[in-house]
Amino acid sequence: MEELNLDFVKKETMYLFTKARKSPQCKLKYILTSMGSHGILLARIDQASGKIVFDHFKAAKVERIEDVNGAGRNFMKGGITYPLGDSFVGGLVWALSKGKAIKEAIKAGQICSGLTLASKDNISPEITEEKVLKELENSSNKNKSK
Repeated sequence: MEELNLDFVKKETMYLFTKARKSPQCKLKYILTSMGSHGILLARIDQASGKIVFDHFKAAKVERIEDVNGAGRNFMKGGITYPLGDSFVGGLVWALSKGKAIKEAIKAGQICSGLTLASKDNISPEITEEKVLKELENSSNKNKSK
């Protein structure tokens, strides 16, 4: 796995966020940065402090990779995905449209991306609302037990 300078990524993201928010018309709330096998970095404004804060999501792991179309063109061998493909964005936007918080929406996108990687189809036919909600619940339960 190639090295990542996370401090550099955060610095660049903070610069972009700060510059964009100087405009009075800007309604930017989040910046998502795909970092390949290093996961996703979410930059957001903390409600309490008003400062830019970062949340890191590890790359989704999948059991097998059948096809990368729809999930993202780039991937690392060993089942770690580049998460910002069509199915990731579809899952993210779907979850946001259902009123899910941004962190849960990112997880929904990762679920859809993983299902698509394991499928021979461009978008996995296994992606259903029921399946994604169940996987989100399982993910939430795992985090609670830690």
